[in-house]
Amino acid sequence: KMDKFGGFLLINIILIMLSFYNGHMNYYPNYFMMLSRWISVAWTRYVWRWPLRPMMILLGPSMIYTTFLGYEAFTAKSDDDDD
Repeated sequence: KMDKFGGFLLINIILIMLSFYNGHMNYYPNYFMMLSRWISVAWTRYVWRWPLRPMMILLGPSMIYTTFLGYEAFTAKSDDDDD
């Protein structure tokens, strides 16, 4: 279960990296400014846009499924339990 979760997590990270590629590359004077710009870009690209972008159509279900796999992986009983 952990292997599936790790694989889907990597796929999601790659999709997020591709969707943000050079869309907001700039110099920021501090980390807070960079995070606030990232949130602003994410909001306008994914939430506040119609029609939905193709990358969001791929990323939405994939993130939901990855969250489900993560929950299953972290709440599964260990194979080493001899109860």
